[in-house]
Amino acid sequence: MDLVYDSCLLPAKEQGTWWSDVALASLLPTHVRPEQSSAFPVRVTALSLGEVLVNAVSRPPETAVRTAALINRSDPETYQLELITSGRKLLAQAQHTCELEPGHLVLYSSSHPLRSRSGPAQSSGGHATSIIAHVPRQMLSLPSRHATDLLATRLQSARGPGLLLAQMLRGLAQGGGATTTPDRARLGGVLIDLVGVVLAHQLDQDTSQAASQERILSLRVHTYIRRNLSRPDLTPTDIAAAHQISVRSLQRLLRAEGTTVTRLVRGQRLERAAQALADPRLARIPVHAVGARWGFPRAADFSRAFRCAYGVPPGEYRLRARTGADSQLPGADG
Repeated sequence: MDLVYDSCLLPAKEQGTWWSDVALASLLPTHVRPEQSSAFPVRVTALSLGEVLVNAVSRPPETAVRTAALINRSDPETYQLELITSGRKLLAQAQHTCELEPGHLVLYSSSHPLRSRSGPAQSSGGHATSIIAHVPRQMLSLPSRHATDLLATRLQSARGPGLLLAQMLRGLAQGGGATTTPDRARLGGVLIDLVGVVLAHQLDQDTSQAASQERILSLRVHTYIRRNLSRPDLTPTDIAAAHQISVRSLQRLLRAEGTTVTRLVRGQRLERAAQALADPRLARIPVHAVGARWGFPRAADFSRAFRCAYGVPPGEYRLRARTGADSQLPGADG
């Protein structure tokens, strides 16, 4: 992992204030209050796995609050899967509260207000450590109405899929830095899929059989769509057939989530295209090729759909990303 923050590089008396400023200015702005006025040694390392970011964090006791105002300032629209490796944590979000100890897994969201306290296991001092996976919401095949039920609840991590996820996070924190860039992107895909399995398993444990079957079907549909976005022939008929249900049943399932097959597929395709256009590593790929890669074989159709969603043509969007125009790229409507 790469070192991102280390407050020990500063004089002891400045460490707490510096860390509070860093947390407030980050992509996920948070009010952090150190619980000791003396030295505040914080260390954060990071590993980028394509769309996923994994952090290992070590910190003395602190209280953290993410308010609605801070969410309005910046919301990367990510889910956080945190594995506690030492110390304790108290977390509250979406009217749920949970107490966490080493080995526990918890899910929380950048899009909901949050309050937490991290500290050592003993009151005599020490650090709390954890490993956090930041997963973009659109990459996780989990409708938001289902995810909300799991926020700030302890996920099963002693056996089954949760144990596999905990082991993977520990392995990434210890040796992920030795992997190649292509391997990291593949590992990111594996991690996303494993997180989806863990959450589906948790929902299965927490709900009635009928509700569980509906949620599992929903997760499978979303996963299938995400994995096949680049196919121009991805249609309601194809999706329904892949899950052995009727098109009408598929439409009813997604209507209950406030969307339609067409809207879901097109929205995710445009999100992927926007990410590709903003990626400097893909700057030499023509705009029309980006559209074709994500299910828009006709350049005119891609340009029209992209402008409708983002307010500017795809070429201008790429130019703004390259030059940093307006300091912020336009977002998709809806």
